[in-house]
Amino acid sequence: MVPKIHGPSKPLGLLLMLLWLFVAPCHLEALEKVSIAHSVQLSATIAPLLYGIQRGFFRDENIDLEYRVLRTDIGVKALVTNEIDYLYSAGTAIRASIRGLPIRALSYDMERLPHYLMARPGVKSARDLHGKIVGVSSPGASGDITARACLRSMGIDTKKDVIIVAMGSDAIRYSALKAGSVEAIIAPLPRNILLRKEGFTELCYAGRIFKGAVSGVVASMDRIRSKPAQAKAVLRGMLKTSRAISQDKNDFIEFLVNRVKLERDVAAETAAVLIEVQTKNGMIEETDLPGVIEAERQIVGVDRPVKISDVADYSLIREVLREYAARPPP
Repeated sequence: MVPKIHGPSKPLGLLLMLLWLFVAPCHLEALEKVSIAHSVQLSATIAPLLYGIQRGFFRDENIDLEYRVLRTDIGVKALVTNEIDYLYSAGTAIRASIRGLPIRALSYDMERLPHYLMARPGVKSARDLHGKIVGVSSPGASGDITARACLRSMGIDTKKDVIIVAMGSDAIRYSALKAGSVEAIIAPLPRNILLRKEGFTELCYAGRIFKGAVSGVVASMDRIRSKPAQAKAVLRGMLKTSRAISQDKNDFIEFLVNRVKLERDVAAETAAVLIEVQTKNGMIEETDLPGVIEAERQIVGVDRPVKISDVADYSLIREVLREYAARPPP
């Protein structure tokens, strides 16, 4: 005879049911789907964000963060109309808010622009660029700003001495440089490393010349007012990401090798630069931010003065930092 298997006694069964009712919601609570966008598919400047998503730092905050690729102008419009939740392009956001759009940067992850002026092997000085073409991405973009700053630092008049041409993507500029169609291009990290290995000349690192906003969490003013808890959760995820990149550098290098497909030596140098250019606690210091805003204001061509509050809202990141000070994260 097969022995009869009895279920738990009624008191035990009732106890288990009560435990399930209290504990299960903690495990079954649905993650909040949130979108964040930038204009590039994969690059060193967005690698920290993608690393944080892969490490699960946003899921720890109950956020299912989806990265989307949107052209810069489309991304800004989508943010204002709530078709996306956040942007990760901080320089773009400054220019848009200077023009009066109701968006603000909630944090900045980098305070120096990891862009490099790279030239053909025969170019050794500013004199070699006179009358030549310099390729940038698009007018007013971060690459255009950094290229002009680099050229000016070399004593070049950007209106008279060189011809600056907007050429589009990094890959197109790279091809044009190799083909000899242009004498120099502005190249983002890690393209500069790859070009150096091919024998091209690194003339200038823009990050040594001035501070600038590269990446960060950007939201519409409507979202800041209506969903501050969500925004704080995203900011906590980014802070965890920034700290992990510094503390777990080797793991971040592995990510760059496996996800961004960089050679290990290139990944190691890229990681070192990204760690160096990180902001402290997600903010460009308020003593430095006016200079960043002023540079962008001149590019946009707006005559009126622009205040920090017109561009950035640090209130939520400061709340997060106060909470961390009171109860440090594990």
